[in-house]
Amino acid sequence: MTLVFLVATGLLLGPVSNVYARGTWRWAYPRLALVGWWLLGISSLSTLTLACLWGELPIGFHFSRIVHASTYRELTGFGAVVLSLWINVAVGLVVSIMIRAIKSWRDRRHHRRILDLLSPPVRNTIRLPHEAPLAYYLPGGRGRVVLSDGLFDQLGVDANVVIAHEHAHRQQCHSPLILPFASASHHLHHIAFFRFSTVETPLLVECAADDYAAARWGVESLQRALSHLSSGAMRTPTCAMAMSDLALDLRRGRLAREFRPTGLVTSMTAVVVAAVVPSVGLLFLH
Repeated sequence: MTLVFLVATGLLLGPVSNVYARGTWRWAYPRLALVGWWLLGISSLSTLTLACLWGELPIGFHFSRIVHASTYRELTGFGAVVLSLWINVAVGLVVSIMIRAIKSWRDRRHHRRILDLLSPPVRNTIRLPHEAPLAYYLPGGRGRVVLSDGLFDQLGVDANVVIAHEHAHRQQCHSPLILPFASASHHLHHIAFFRFSTVETPLLVECAADDYAAARWGVESLQRALSHLSSGAMRTPTCAMAMSDLALDLRRGRLAREFRPTGLVTSMTAVVVAAVVPSVGLLFLH
C-alpha cells in the first residue's frame, strides 16, 4: 500500500498538475483556481505522509515508537527510502517557508518604518508627496496601502480603481496564500506542481484583486488603469504587491472576455480525485 500512495503522490505532483494547468478557466475564476492549487498541494503532502504511516514503516498512530532506536532496525530498504523522502520534503518545505517568511517580514518591516517616517499612515494608507505614480500594498501585521500624488495627477478618477485593487490585497489576505508556493519553488522547481503553481498563484491573486476593483468602479475604469500601467510608469519595491507587476495583457484580455474559459470540467475532476485519494487512505488506516 505504501507503493500505491507513493505513485498517487507522483501523479498529483506531475500529470494531475499538468492537466490542471492547461485550461483557460483559471483566469475567469481566480479564487476557485487558488483553492484548487492549495488542494492539490495539501493532497500531495497527505498522500506522501500516508505512505509513511502505512504498515512497514516505524511511523504510525503510535508516534511514541519513534523514540526507541530498536524500531529503526525493523525498516526495510524501501521503507527507509520512503521515510527519508518524507522527512526531506516535509522539513525542506517548513524550513523554506520559514526562511522566506522571515526575510519578507524583515524587508517589509524596514520598508514600513521608512514609509511611516515619510508620511504618517491614515487608516493603514500612506500618501506620498511624489510626482511619480505609485500604488502598492505592503503586506504584514500592519499592512500599508501606499499611494502617491502622481497617481492621482496622471490617472484622475481612475486612481480609485487602483486604490480598490490594492485594498483587495489587504482585505483578502493575499500574501499568505502565495508564500508556500514561492518558498518551495527554489528547491522543487523541477516538479510540475511547483513549476506551475509558483508562476500562477501570484497572477491569480492579481486577477482576484482586479475583480474586486472592477465590481466597485467598473470594468472600463480598470481597463484604462491597466492600459496606463502597461507603459511601465510605476516602480514598486520587490517586497510589495502591486497592480502593475504581472501579465497586464492577459488581465486586460480576461476583462474584455477575449478568450473562452476551457478545461473547467477536466481540472475540477483532477481536483476531486486529489481530494478523494488521501481520504480513502485514511479510511483504510482505520
